[in-house]
Amino acid sequence: MPTSENKESAIPVGTGFSPNVIDLTEYLDAIVKHSGDVDEIIEATSTPPVYKGETVPDTDRRKRHPAEAGVQYGLLTSGDYRATDLARRLSDVENQDTLYREFARHILLKLGGLRVIEGAEEMRADGRNVTCDSLAKYLTRQGFRVSVHNTAINSMRLWLAKAG
Repeated sequence: MPTSENKESAIPVGTGFSPNVIDLTEYLDAIVKHSGDVDEIIEATSTPPVYKGETVPDTDRRKRHPAEAGVQYGLLTSGDYRATDLARRLSDVENQDTLYREFARHILLKLGGLRVIEGAEEMRADGRNVTCDSLAKYLTRQGFRVSVHNTAINSMRLWLAKAG
């Protein structure tokens, strides 16, 4: 029988996918424009203007990260990298504040964001130090698997913070 240690993370890993390195409006435009064209999606999401990190991904594996994160965040379908209904709907939102609020709502309600916030609040109420790693361990012990030593919680936190 598999243990919680063997299961994938209950939240998107999001490597290479945070508001610090991805322009969400440009990302959505690119994935809708190139929907279903895996190579074009990977190229478009790992280079400017979508990718705004200090260094552009320099390996094929790293170039895939923003597209793979799009799958985990529900913006692209798995395997064929088609823009989801969510991505199409978000790409039509013209107001930046509304866009980030809608994306945050999706993260909170569909991707485990509320559970992550609840876990952090529970830890604070118990007087525990809250870090990404300690929160991941806390949630995993409760049966909500979150990988330790990765970017998942921080990426999620950054998207939620962007929405205010």
